[in-house]
Amino acid sequence: MKGMIALDVGTTAVKAAIITEDLNIIGLSIKEYTLSAPSPEIVELDSRMYWDNAVEAVKELLAQTKFPPGNIISITCTTQGETFIPVDKNGDALFNAVVWLDSRANDEGNFIAEKFPKEAFYAKTGIPELNGYTPIAKLLWFKNNKADIYNKTHKFLLVEDFLIARLSGVYISNPSIMCSTGYFDIVNLQIWNEILDYCGIDRQKIPDIAPCGSIVGTLSENAAASLGLPAGISITTGAMDQVAAAIGSSSVEEGIVVETTGTALVVTTSIKHPDIKNWKPVCVYTHGIQGKYLNVLVIQTAGMLYKWFRDTFCSDLQGNRFEEMNKLAAADPPGCRGLLIYPHFTGTQFPLTNNKIRGSFIGVGLDSTRGSFLRAIMESIACTLRECIEFINVQPDEIRSLGGGSKSSLWNQIKADVTGTDISTMNIEEASLLGAAILGGCAKGIYLSPEAACANLEKNNLFQPNMENKAVYDAVYQRYKQLYPALEVLF
Repeated sequence: MKGMIALDVGTTAVKAAIITEDLNIIGLSIKEYTLSAPSPEIVELDSRMYWDNAVEAVKELLAQTKFPPGNIISITCTTQGETFIPVDKNGDALFNAVVWLDSRANDEGNFIAEKFPKEAFYAKTGIPELNGYTPIAKLLWFKNNKADIYNKTHKFLLVEDFLIARLSGVYISNPSIMCSTGYFDIVNLQIWNEILDYCGIDRQKIPDIAPCGSIVGTLSENAAASLGLPAGISITTGAMDQVAAAIGSSSVEEGIVVETTGTALVVTTSIKHPDIKNWKPVCVYTHGIQGKYLNVLVIQTAGMLYKWFRDTFCSDLQGNRFEEMNKLAAADPPGCRGLLIYPHFTGTQFPLTNNKIRGSFIGVGLDSTRGSFLRAIMESIACTLRECIEFINVQPDEIRSLGGGSKSSLWNQIKADVTGTDISTMNIEEASLLGAAILGGCAKGIYLSPEAACANLEKNNLFQPNMENKAVYDAVYQRYKQLYPALEVLF
């Protein structure tokens, strides 16, 4: 049996997995790291941590699984977007990784936005807003504030690009990881030279681009020795983590929405023809499948609220506190006797940007219980999911649920009732890793296409709407829609 190694490099951890040709994850290793945030605007990580943790994760993985190293046919990375590292001609980092959470370049973002207002910027990049978080603004910040680093930089590499360079010595990127940088034209799938020229950024400092799922090099002797693998294994391009998760959850055709209820709520749907000529607060990413795109909405607080309530108000519960919390929530009726929660506890970017607004509990009564609050959190996130789906103007045949929230049968049923749409869960713990492995397998000819590979993935559970509950939730949703205009004046 042949196997593929996938690396998922997130904000706070590297995950490594071996995935067999029949798409079984047979081993998983996780290595965490801690970001450095010396000020509210600056968020960095020692660039060596990505490679060092990837090495440790792969070595641990091989020891765990006893999988024959000679049977590994590819290594593919999926990573967070926007985080970048300036490297010299030897591929050595010249500076800490500038993490996507970093907003140091507000002045540069404002300067660029004067030339490229949000409508024009969106029509070219699919990014709703150019600000201090956007990588193009941070490149200009380096040019303005760290000229010595800028001049020495051979390439500005995103995290996936950096790992490919460490694995193979090749400097290459792909459309999916490039699409949120602000200097990538998602219509023509090429670097947007006009914005680089305006900023005075040397195009040669940006790596070339290969399609997702392409063989771009082989594992070098040095990297092989570090990892405990034979040299010559194919290194392939992957995709941004959210895009890889869409592939790993079989969201490869229109008509399917994938929602991930983790810390945040992330809603994605595959499309062929993105509407980027008309500005709206919806990110459009290039898919890992050529000719397709993803609509992406991110709600900052979702599963985080359930965890916050657990830590703050449920310390007395014994055993698995999440299971006990679900029991309390299930004892309350749909609609929570009028209790409603506005779930944007850290501000909102959707449907309007308002970083000052905070969460609210509305309709608390003497009959409200702890279970009422727990169920109201679930219902509010379900209402937010419905709002997202309506906003991107899609009528899904099915919603596929991922993340920690998908493990709650009650929450899944509430989402089905609120949206009026079937909710299915996938028997997948690590959709991003699986998506990366599928791209690696396609590059090696194991699968004809990502669509063909995804045809073998099975859904786990199906939750169909309870129409009696839906009538109740239609009224709840209409109240939910009135919360933002009512609360905006208070913040």
